[in-house]
Amino acid sequence: MGNSEQILIVEDIAGSENSMTNLLSDTGINCLNINPSNGLGDVLPNTSKRSQAILVDSSSFGSENKGSDAEANQLMQNLAKLSQLAAEEHIPMILLAGEGEQMEGFLPAAPWDDILIRPVSVQQIINRISSLNRLGTMQSELTRRITTSQRYGIDAPKQISMPVEFDDATILIVGTGKKFASIERVLSPHATLTGAFTLDTAVEYMQRRDFDAVVVEVQEDGITALDFATLVRRHSRFFNVPLIALGDTDKDDWCDTAIGAGYTEILGDRVLDDDLERRVMAHVLESRFRESLRAIYREARHMSTSDGLTGLFSRGFLFEHLRTMMNEAGSNKNEFSVVAFGIRDMAGLNEAYDYAVGDRMIRQVGEVMTYLLRGEDMAARYSGAIFVAILPDTDPDSALAATKRITSVVRFTEFSVPEVEGPVRIDIASGVAGYLPGENPEALVSRALSWLQT
Repeated sequence: MGNSEQILIVEDIAGSENSMTNLLSDTGINCLNINPSNGLGDVLPNTSKRSQAILVDSSSFGSENKGSDAEANQLMQNLAKLSQLAAEEHIPMILLAGEGEQMEGFLPAAPWDDILIRPVSVQQIINRISSLNRLGTMQSELTRRITTSQRYGIDAPKQISMPVEFDDATILIVGTGKKFASIERVLSPHATLTGAFTLDTAVEYMQRRDFDAVVVEVQEDGITALDFATLVRRHSRFFNVPLIALGDTDKDDWCDTAIGAGYTEILGDRVLDDDLERRVMAHVLESRFRESLRAIYREARHMSTSDGLTGLFSRGFLFEHLRTMMNEAGSNKNEFSVVAFGIRDMAGLNEAYDYAVGDRMIRQVGEVMTYLLRGEDMAARYSGAIFVAILPDTDPDSALAATKRITSVVRFTEFSVPEVEGPVRIDIASGVAGYLPGENPEALVSRALSWLQT
């Protein structure tokens, strides 16, 4: 997130230097503050820019701030209106609450997408907003694929919704074991817990079976916990597993470093039972929902929409889906980008190894594309050794960063082909184009393809 993003923040910032509005603004994010005691009136943004989140500070709704019954009613009405805005524009709505705070009074007024427990760092809030927005993107993309499939005349994938509870999760607890009993008391009604006292043991357990989440007890120096996060995130299989640290949240620098190392969330080591249960459950539910969406994306491919060689979407379905996205682009204020990849000197590879080997290389590169792109991205084989992918809710700069990562992985991957002795190296070129209002699908893809020649 950056200065091109916008967040609505509901809090009373009078005289508060540490308000979330000020702290997030200092990072370059455009923050629009809403005083919870006032009527919303014209405060809500009248802009073409879609807000990335609505962040509500519960301290602004405390009993000492409510005053009269009329003011209390105004507060609840404001929450209801913001909730309606969040639903209409698919904006995540997050409550920032204190440890152990009773939140029953807030729940009827707004269906929270998440409840974060103070103290929480700015980086944690930014990461959480990004994660929730990505989940919304995946849901929106599924809806679009249903629309495209119906227009294409094939059976559409099924729509699903976020699960509301679980009782069969598997959770790994990493640490000295001092807090295992208390963690077990809170989470055992919902999950089977496994304890690991060393990093090597934890990684070994993760390689043997899948876990819905990993909870790490952070020691005083915090270094071991950082090493574990780095080790886990290097494994592509573990990349999306929720990683939750129980540590000293008063150390802002360490918290930001831990988030950068790959932790999903940092919870205070004195976090109360209800808070720990709520946070772990939220991450497990979200992770399961994300995996369910990925599975539906995979199952949604139909013979008539797929390329026979690579299994990616066909060129025809690509253009049909682009029309679906362009029809929605103006109404939901979201931007998207198209990226193109092309294997360099494919003719030379065919000449050196023959066309059958060349086809194997194209197929393997297509597999890598599927593996490296996000679940909501749609990859297609455009023609020959050229691939095109649509990246929803992605600006050109972010799309460019993604293409650099993918091209780097492909260039350093040693491809194996049975007919060739030794590994084969493949080089690819890439191009990026962001959607321009009024542009047709062919022109957008052509702009991305033009960069392959540079």
